Amino acid sequence: METGYNKYNLFFINKKGAKYEEVITKCKSGGGHSQLTCGKKAVSQVLYSNVIAHLLRNLEYVIKRSRTMCAMTGLNILPSLLWESVSEGQESGLLQRRMSLFNDSKESRYDIESSCKTQVAGAAATLPKRTYSLINLFSYSLHKKAAFTLAEVLITLGIIGVVAAMTLPSLVANYKEKEVITKAKKDYSIITQAFRLAQAEAGVPGDNSILYTGAATSDDVAKAFSKYIPGGHLCLSNSKEKLCKDLNYNILYSVYDNQHERVTPPAIILPDNGVVFLTLSSQKCVDTLVELWLRDPDDGTPLYNDDGTPKIMTDIRNSCGNIMFDVNGARKPNKFGYDAFGLTVWSDRINKGNWNVYGADSLFSILTGGELKYNTNK
Repeated sequence: METGYNKYNLFFINKKGAKYEEVITKCKSGGGHSQLTCGKKAVSQVLYSNVIAHLLRNLEYVIKRSRTMCAMTGLNILPSLLWESVSEGQESGLLQRRMSLFNDSKESRYDIESSCKTQVAGAAATLPKRTYSLINLFSYSLHKKAAFTLAEVLITLGIIGVVAAMTLPSLVANYKEKEVITKAKKDYSIITQAFRLAQAEAGVPGDNSILYTGAATSDDVAKAFSKYIPGGHLCLSNSKEKLCKDLNYNILYSVYDNQHERVTPPAIILPDNGVVFLTLSSQKCVDTLVELWLRDPDDGTPLYNDDGTPKIMTDIRNSCGNIMFDVNGARKPNKFGYDAFGLTVWSDRINKGNWNVYGADSLFSILTGGELKYNTNK
């Protein structure tokens, strides 16, 4: 055969047995890939027919292996000229009926379903539940469907897990820090507002001593302070309430490893569940000569003389008291400079204490738009 068709091509072109020459006669001459060429211009035609022959061999294999595969399913790659040539003057056959799928109507689907019940290669073939496009014709197999393998899924999940493990801790930490910063600003505002309200009531603006000078104990300071915190809950040092007893825990220093301060009532639980601890200093806002232990600047431990006695320095101090507040109460991490902050109150100001371990630097950093500053090694 000059065009190079094999037995599969003949079966495909004319299932009812029309002569091969009749089909060739109806071909229109011309090149390109849009139609079959005839006569001596058969180079591209031979290549095209070989592809079809290969597909038909696969189809024959499928038919032999399955009795639910329509004989002509997927064979929609020929140009319309050949479809017309094959079916012209004949009773509607499988190829013409297969072509009608492109009309996508109820009639065409019924027509195909009926035609696919024809006996093919000695086996009853019925229409499959789905049909396949040009692309599916080259890749479809009853035994190989488009899907990810288990190995591919596991590899993908592994990559996602690694990326998540690398990024989630940072994202969570950033979110928690932003939450802490917001609450720290709010609690600091509540504290300073309480001082302003007390000063306004006493008619002594700018004088913080109003809440301390008449106090004999830290409980007295807490009682006076609580009056100016709406919604606050007062916990005195001898309180038997469960929520007050829980306010007895350690807070790590902001600059030294593994050293901490223990906080206890009196305290005021704020409406947002933050806690303010208040203490009355021994100076009570009045200049007082005090003796202080000298500490190592690197780790904060007390320094001792050669005879074993602590090194002492004397100084004049006039603080009113100390305020420590924890934005989330007894909940961890309980670190000064992160979720807890300590301040010293003087008559004319509220600032960081003389011993910078209570995270005041971190507090004033975030109050001016900066970041938290605390010891990340703890």
